[in-house]
Amino acid sequence: MGALLALAIATATSDRAHAAPEWACLEPALEAELAGKLKFQDDFAALVSEARPDLSEIAAKGAETARKNFTMRFSRIVWLWRTDPGRFSYPDAFWSFAWNDRDAAGWLNADPNHRAMHDRLEILKQSLRDHPDATALRTFGSQNRTESPFVELTTAFGEAMGVLRDRVAACF
Repeated sequence: MGALLALAIATATSDRAHAAPEWACLEPALEAELAGKLKFQDDFAALVSEARPDLSEIAAKGAETARKNFTMRFSRIVWLWRTDPGRFSYPDAFWSFAWNDRDAAGWLNADPNHRAMHDRLEILKQSLRDHPDATALRTFGSQNRTESPFVELTTAFGEAMGVLRDRVAACF
């Protein structure tokens, strides 16, 4: 009898783990995750600008590019959720969903704003790569990532994202 009960519990748990959660539970957590990522980009750019005023322009451009990228990612998640919620049958699917060419084409064709968002991001990425201070910003970021106040900002961000991942996981 004990083995049968264990099998029934394992089956019920397994079935529950593969069901897509309610969007009403996920949406606030994912919106909070997006807001946290956008704020981090702004805070990081402000720290760079304070420490290295000569890198202010590229730091702001980097933050803008990252904000657009995260916003587009959120838009993709919303679209994919609406078209195929079964793809998000476990919590980690939100952090590493398998985006393929068919998804990209569907998302781009679903709304003209998606194409505009994508095109704007590509322009920003190229502009960032072509910026004369791109190497200096990367070097500065690498040299200071373990220095105060950057380490505090990064640590706080990581902790906040961990809490938000737990909020998403609680929806399953």
